[in-house]
Formats: sequence, structure tokens, C-alpha cells
Amino acid sequence: RNKKERLVGICMSYKFDAGVYIPIEQKDMENNEIPLDELLALLKPFIDRNSEKKKRLITHNGQFDYRVMKMFDIEINITDDTYVMLALLNMGKLRAENSLKGAMQHYFGIDVLELTEAFQKIDKATLNNAKRLYEMGAPLDELTARKLMLADDGKNLIDFRYIPEWFIDIYGPADGDFPRILFRYLKENDWAKVNGELDFSYNLEIMVIPALVEQEYFGVHVIPEGFEI
Repeated sequence: RNKKERLVGICMSYKFDAGVYIPIEQKDMENNEIPLDELLALLKPFIDRNSEKKKRLITHNGQFDYRVMKMFDIEINITDDTYVMLALLNMGKLRAENSLKGAMQHYFGIDVLELTEAFQKIDKATLNNAKRLYEMGAPLDELTARKLMLADDGKNLIDFRYIPEWFIDIYGPADGDFPRILFRYLKENDWAKVNGELDFSYNLEIMVIPALVEQEYFGVHVIPEGFEI
């Protein structure tokens, strides 16, 4: 399994208008005092799909969340996903509102902060200079160095650990709350208008999320015998 990613914080919402952010590895603010393994042990009974106490979880692009939490042997119980809903509703179209930012702007007129807005834009020349400095011995922690050397543009360098506290105060709780708000609106409006025609495809998409994450972790096993080279 790939455990190179880091759990920097957790965005979640337990009821409408009650988004919270739990800081774990932030560099610019006080982090949660509970050790990570203890924190996850407290959350696991309510978010793991194999638990008898599991709650219904609404995500936006939950495949990413599932992959991250699987590093800690937690298979989150995704029952609904607004990204999947929007992708099906807008099938065959390139729609900016499939993203959480685009959807909140489109349906509610809310201008959602993007992570890219917390960092200065970096051009290709600056990026290449930074790589050369690292190769010459400039000190970087392991995660930052890996991001730098794999980056092909400034967006790939985004490191949530270094986002300032004022930005997190706005971004974190909202990121946990918006999928719940969006889901309720879609269910009562756009989704209701299709009269169940997309339910089969939707349920199938939700069901295959664990399988897709397994493939990302372990790859697809191929038996070379019988292949012509």
C-alpha cells in the first residue's frame, strides 16, 4: 500500500451548518492534542463501513477520502457522493459546477476558497530553479522534497501543512459542511426531477469506490503467460 501521503487534517460535519476541522499536522496553528492513532480509533466505529455503529457519510469525490483513510485501515462508509451525483446529472457535458467550488457557486452563489488561493503562483522557471537547489543540497523535509521533484507545475506543490490559520478557519469547516448542504439541495431539486432514472448508475458508482481504491493501492495483477509480445 502507498503510505507516502500524510493526513494533515480532517474536515467533517455532524449536522447542517456545523462543519469542523481537526488539525493534525499544520505548521501555522496549534494541532489537535490527541495522538493520531487515538483520534482515528475514536472515529473509526462511526465512519468505517464494517462497523455496526457506522453512520451514513456524504462526500464530494469521496474516492480520494476513501484512499487516504485506507492508509489507516479505515474503509469509510460512503453512502452518497455529490460529485458522482453531479457527474451523472451533467453526463456528456463538461460542467465546471461538478467541482465543489463550482457547485456551490452555481446553486448557492457562494464563492468557495480554493487551495491555490493560499499560495503564490510559481512559474516553470522558478520551479526548475527550486529543483536544482534541492539537488545541490538545499534542506527539505521528505514530503516537500517528493512533491517538488514530482511537480510539473505550481499546483502540484500545494502542501496543506503550510496553509495559514486564517485560511483554514474559512476553508476547513466549510469543506466539511458543503457536501451535506449540496446533497440536500440536489435530492430535493435536480435529482428529484429525473424520477429515479439515474438511481441504478448512481448506486453502482458508489458501490465500486472501494474496488477502485483497491486497484489504486495494489494495481491490477496480470498473468504474462499467453500474452504476445
